[in-house]
Amino acid sequence: GHYGRGQQTFVSDTMSGKRSVIYGTEYQKRGEKTEWEDALVKHGVIEASHHSSDDESEEEELSAADRRHAELAGSSLAKLEEMEDEIKDEEEDEYEALKRKRRQQLMQQKERSRYGELAWITQQEFTKEVTEASKQPGVWVVCHLFKDGVQECSLLNEILGVLARKFPAVKFCRIISEDCI
Repeated sequence: GHYGRGQQTFVSDTMSGKRSVIYGTEYQKRGEKTEWEDALVKHGVIEASHHSSDDESEEEELSAADRRHAELAGSSLAKLEEMEDEIKDEEEDEYEALKRKRRQQLMQQKERSRYGELAWITQQEFTKEVTEASKQPGVWVVCHLFKDGVQECSLLNEILGVLARKFPAVKFCRIISEDCI
């Protein structure tokens, strides 16, 4: 692969571990390519358009940076301090917005994570806890209708208890099947 260091770009051969300079500072400034770089382009090691259109955009960015530097260099200390205060204010506003957004996310998560256990419900609670709760937006209800004394039902209750702790946004409940029907 090729990589840059300072103003020089190197190509390293992964098989031999050798690296070679493609072009140095003087070629970059003039936008010229070396014979070595031309050979690398020919063999597909680097892209041919490495300098062509990128040079113009780099020059535009550089000239914009130069203009900004000249503007700052010509500014008074008071103006620089004013600019610094503006930047700090903008950063503080962004920080406060991020804090509000995160606080809102935590509140939503807390709202969704309100169950976390396998609840035992009665016949009187069934309509409220299962039927009405499942009609609320974003609320999922898993209800286990079980028979007391059946080994498989006891095992499923244990598993549902684990799932309830793992998924606290889902409402897990259980009711004896004869009480429900």
